[in-house]
Amino acid sequence: MSSSLNDLNKIILKFENNDRFHLVKYAFKKSIEKINEDNDLFHNKKLILTLNLCQYLKDKYKAEFIDFILDTKILNMRALILDFVDTDYKGYQKYFYKPERWMKKLIKDIKETFMLVIENSELKFTDKTNDYKYPNIEKIEKTVNFEDSDNLDEIFNEYGEFNKVYQQEDLRLSLIIFNNKLVREFEKIFLGTEEFGRAGNQLVLNFICYSEYMKLTNKDFQEFISKIYQNINQSNRIDLNELNEAYKEYKSN
Repeated sequence: MSSSLNDLNKIILKFENNDRFHLVKYAFKKSIEKINEDNDLFHNKKLILTLNLCQYLKDKYKAEFIDFILDTKILNMRALILDFVDTDYKGYQKYFYKPERWMKKLIKDIKETFMLVIENSELKFTDKTNDYKYPNIEKIEKTVNFEDSDNLDEIFNEYGEFNKVYQQEDLRLSLIIFNNKLVREFEKIFLGTEEFGRAGNQLVLNFICYSEYMKLTNKDFQEFISKIYQNINQSNRIDLNELNEAYKEYKSN
């Protein structure tokens, strides 16, 4: 738990029942406002604050809360992609052998935000726990307006001693939710009414790279990559196996 939230928690625990409840609601409201400030990017400290806030929530509301908060991070990712993509994927490109700069920047951002390390061209958690049960969360139903502090009574757990650090399970859950949201955002950005030209193969190579780095989410990227690949004009498609081999060769150098 961050020092400021830890200090706040000590104050909250000095109160009983209704007073404590109102303090938690107030702290929750102010923290959400801080996370969603328009003039600041969603960085690692905001993720840690989000994970700390999860300790106030009943388990069944955690995924929905994380999903709500990560909307801001997805907007950051969209802006990064649109700022750095300089390839016209509807046009022509002769050679394909490595991921583009925008994908490398995106991977670096994810690594730093979610406190990951890179091993053998894959992102990894620093905590090596292997018994984590990956939830099947493709889309999360919206049942709570987390910005309406007057109607959040039901989401909070019973208040007691809180862990001084966020839960690793919540960190993993946040990455899974983020990945699902980002893949949907990729589709919104790149898939439209027009087919890709030969340069579309470069986009597929980028996402092969992304899927390799994001293996730790346990997601099957095959359907997503197939959507991108099928959007390339048939006469311009390079065999998908060739693109996979091109990435393997790049990775080995």
